Amino acid sequence: MARGELSRAYGHLIAAGDLRAASELVVRPPRDLIGRGDRSGLTQWIHALPPPARVENPSLALDLAEACFSAGWSQRAADWCD
Repeated sequence: MARGELSRAYGHLIAAGDLRAASELVVRPPRDLIGRGDRSGLTQWIHALPPPARVENPSLALDLAEACFSAGWSQRAADWCD
């Protein structure tokens, strides 16, 4: 999924008040990629994430930080923790 598509879908789910679906949209893929050891796929997925400022759920932000850290993107992980 391209960055614009993921961000747009996430924004629509948040606007509709479906926080659970929004979280699943962005958390499930990295967990699957990490489980398969697909670091390249994880890196591509990270590029499609919405900006950290659009994620208001601290638990979700922490999950995303963990995914970034697992991909070796420590600065991007830190961005999710701010």
